[in-house]
Amino acid sequence: MRYPCIATIYLLTVLCLTAFERPSISQEKNQPAQQEQALPEKPKVLVVYYSRTGNTKAIAESIKDTLGCTIQEIKDLKDRSGIKGFIGGMIDAKKNPITEISPKIVDVKDYDLLIIGSPGWGVKLTPAINTFINSTDFTGKKIVLFGVASGRMSQKTLDEYSSIINSRGGQVIDTFIIKTLWINQDEIRAKAKEICTERQEKWMQ
Repeated sequence: MRYPCIATIYLLTVLCLTAFERPSISQEKNQPAQQEQALPEKPKVLVVYYSRTGNTKAIAESIKDTLGCTIQEIKDLKDRSGIKGFIGGMIDAKKNPITEISPKIVDVKDYDLLIIGSPGWGVKLTPAINTFINSTDFTGKKIVLFGVASGRMSQKTLDEYSSIINSRGGQVIDTFIIKTLWINQDEIRAKAKEICTERQEKWMQ
């Protein structure tokens, strides 16, 4: 008679241990939901740019395609076309850096990260982007600032505008310059994609 009793005790012991070790069905159902809730939301990104010749536009579009984000072109309402417009733009960038732009105000409140791009005119950014920066509240926004240059442009230029952005509540987390001399727009796009791919993890944190 004692052998059936021992077998019964052994079976009950195994069942008890299994019950303690294995989570209940309700616990198993809740685990995926808890993991999903822990995943951070993807930052909302807006690319803002001004482009006179199309090079900065090509970079902005390449970033948009790589990150799958929104894009906003800033237009200068002053005629900047041709050699006359170019020379006038270089003078204005230094002496009269505020201009009429469209849209006059860019609504950035729904975005976490702004990527702002401009050609370099001399050692300054364009009046259109200067006007945008000086008319926008960047409070709580992370910023990536980039310059596009066929000639001279240094990090000092981007640092100058980064200081303005930071003074208006933003946080510039990265900057870069793309040199466009002697390369076509396909090569410019490829360079932008390369930079974006390398740095997007840092940008999207």
